[in-house]
Amino acid sequence: MCGTLLSVSLLLFSAQLLISSQVFLIYRHIAQKSFELKVWTGVCILMGISSHLGHASFAKVFLAMDFASIVMVLSFFAVLNLLRMLKVNTVRIVIVLAIYYVGLYFAMLSMGKWGNIGMCLLIFAFSIGDLIREMGWSFLKARTLQLSLFVLFLSFGMFVIDEMHIGCNPSSWFQWHSLWHIGTATSMFFYGKWRFEDIRAL
Repeated sequence: MCGTLLSVSLLLFSAQLLISSQVFLIYRHIAQKSFELKVWTGVCILMGISSHLGHASFAKVFLAMDFASIVMVLSFFAVLNLLRMLKVNTVRIVIVLAIYYVGLYFAMLSMGKWGNIGMCLLIFAFSIGDLIREMGWSFLKARTLQLSLFVLFLSFGMFVIDEMHIGCNPSSWFQWHSLWHIGTATSMFFYGKWRFEDIRAL
């Protein structure tokens, strides 16, 4: 990652505030506070906190939390669908998700950065596969989801640019990685709107 600890941490603190505000907006905007909305909101807030701790310290224990929370958000609905197929009640769902997160944390702690990134991409592909299983290819026609995926892919390009140190200026307040976080926060907003509002309107 390009950037000094100070510049990166300050920029990413702003990005994490954006993540939290986007999730808060979704939660406040949706009238029916379902179980999955409440848990998803908690998982997203956990991701924001973990990400800031990881980027503010660069400590491996916190970076593992960051990657674990990313995978948790990516796979949340796929795992939730599986647990509901197994007829697991809500209390046990929360317990299983907590155990799942701990398992992800230790898995991420044991791997290097590119192993963690590879795991995130693999889980993303798995989650897309679960969407196809659940809804067929018709889910791609949803305008809000299209915006979410477009912003996510564009943001991932910013992430790759940063990792390759293209145009890297460690002392600059502009960092590609901060655009990745701002983009993912925006993508989460559109995805949450689609998942909790648009689908229910069909």
